[in-house]
Amino acid sequence: MNIGSYQLRNLLANRVKFQYFDLRSDSPSPGHPLLGGSQRISSDALEDFLVQSATPPDAAIVLICADGLVSRSVGDRLEAKSYINVFVVEGGVAALG
Repeated sequence: MNIGSYQLRNLLANRVKFQYFDLRSDSPSPGHPLLGGSQRISSDALEDFLVQSATPPDAAIVLICADGLVSRSVGDRLEAKSYINVFVVEGGVAALG
């Protein structure tokens, strides 16, 4: 499911429990105030991390990348692996303003 920057701000402001992953590999961290709570991880390593950390399939997971394309691809892979609450920040960091 796609979410916009407004929904991301609301999640952060309301301290909703979710795992927040920054999939950018070529940018300094964090680079934007809304990325402060994110965990930097490569898109290839995320699935292994979720398995190793015993993340349940119903855990809320928010993905962000530079432009939303990598996040969407990773989100689709996670959904195929039965993760049911995967949220992709539409447009990525570029859309945060």
